[in-house]
Amino acid sequence: MLVCLHLIFFFPKNGEGAFFNCDDLVDITLNDSLKIIKLNAFNSCGLTKVKLPDSLTILEERAFVYCSHLQNLIIPTSVKSIGVDAFDSCNKFTDVYYTGTKKEWDSIAIETGNENLTEATFHYNYDVDICTTSHTFTSKVTKEPTYIVKGARTYTCSVCGYSYYDSIATKTVPKVTVKSKYTSSTSAVRINWKKVSGATGYRIYRYNSKTKRWIEVKTINNGSTTTYKQTGLKAGTTYKYRIKAYVNYCGIDFWSTSFSSTIKTTTKPAQVTMKTASKTKTAVRINWKKVTGANGYQVQRYNSSTKKWVTVKTIKSGSTLTYKQTGLKKGTAYKYRVRAYRVINGKKVYGTWSKTKKVTTKS
Repeated sequence: MLVCLHLIFFFPKNGEGAFFNCDDLVDITLNDSLKIIKLNAFNSCGLTKVKLPDSLTILEERAFVYCSHLQNLIIPTSVKSIGVDAFDSCNKFTDVYYTGTKKEWDSIAIETGNENLTEATFHYNYDVDICTTSHTFTSKVTKEPTYIVKGARTYTCSVCGYSYYDSIATKTVPKVTVKSKYTSSTSAVRINWKKVSGATGYRIYRYNSKTKRWIEVKTINNGSTTTYKQTGLKAGTTYKYRIKAYVNYCGIDFWSTSFSSTIKTTTKPAQVTMKTASKTKTAVRINWKKVTGANGYQVQRYNSSTKKWVTVKTIKSGSTLTYKQTGLKKGTAYKYRVRAYRVINGKKVYGTWSKTKKVTTKS
């Protein structure tokens, strides 16, 4: 197994493919007089890090291609050109330590297919003779990120001047925070959310229980609008909503990477319609029509002494359409009203009261 090699002379012949497919080669020391690393020289090797010698000027195409374990590379200022695909498919590449300045790096002729190299974290003015533990770094954002282009943050050692930079991820549009409180009527629902800083607008989606899909119901092109009312809905029906924010930057809409949490709402039940009542000397039975979507009903009787309506029964079934009250006085007039309710998120949502039903017990 070829694990480590100290190369003290030039590659054999012209050096092309010298260590091709040496997957067991994990470390190497290159000769200080080496000027060119030839085509496919380290193709598919197991190298994890490489220090290029100060004499090197050219890396030919595919020099380190498919070095899938390669993570760190030290590059001297002597390097002037890097060939096509020299570091292609080096997918674990993380850091490049360059002994010169960024300006010097930008002057190197780098061909295509070297994105793994150019998109790594760069450390400029790298001095291999200074222990990294002795650095005292200060950081500064040198390029603000946008929704299209990454930013950059530079770290500079106040002791030796060594610096490197990390990229800053492109900006993303924050997730919308929906407020739990909503309002509704028998045919409409109004939802609310917190303003997203910098947002251009919002898009509201409603769940379609038949198709099992979310559908777009409204796009709001105003970042300051934080409420939406949907009308034309069915009474006593549950509706679920979620929201995304967007920012228009350079003519392109950038959306939240995720939806808001889902808010579950309900329209109020329809008004109860009272039916004919029955009576005895000491009891009254009132009846009403079924309200679609009702989970139950609240029954109240008017107290003529206090001039207030008093709840006499809460019915916990939407299918129960009658109520009998006993222990009443004969020949006495009583007034009743009923309203339906739905339970959503553990809370009752009431509909409108029925018209008053007046019943007089028998004498």
